[in-house]
Amino acid sequence: MSNSAVVRWTVGLSAAVAGVFAFAVVRLQQPLSEADVDGPQTYCYQGVRTHDDEQPTAQCFTVEDGKFSRVFAWDDASLTTTPGFVIPGLWDGHGHLLQYGEFLHSVDLFGAASFDDVRGRLRNYVDANPDAGTSEEWIRGVGWDQNVYGRMPTAVRSPVPPL
Repeated sequence: MSNSAVVRWTVGLSAAVAGVFAFAVVRLQQPLSEADVDGPQTYCYQGVRTHDDEQPTAQCFTVEDGKFSRVFAWDDASLTTTPGFVIPGLWDGHGHLLQYGEFLHSVDLFGAASFDDVRGRLRNYVDANPDAGTSEEWIRGVGWDQNVYGRMPTAVRSPVPPL
């Protein structure tokens, strides 16, 4: 086999694999359609939060035509329970842990009404954190409102001398 034939086969095979991969990625990002689901589907988990005082928890639920049609306790040995918990509804509870950690080590400037107020809060922070204010340990301020000050509160433009 000549080099040009090997190159053609390699390019052709690579293109085919890339095409199949691209199709799979696009298909997997599509929501399930009614054609993909035949009838009601039942799912069971370790726990299902119901938000119902009469049945506060369950383990299984059935979805039919895109809606919950039944929520119930696991009582059927033929149903497989999946590890995990379900909290239904439009719920996007999450945390920004890194930002929260940075917030805890920042100067609280929420409600600061003037540059003098900002300077006082910065001074208090530096007094309480003597290692702050170096190239390794920056002083961060959170919660300031440039609309109150009439401009962005930068060290260069600040009307107060450096700390």
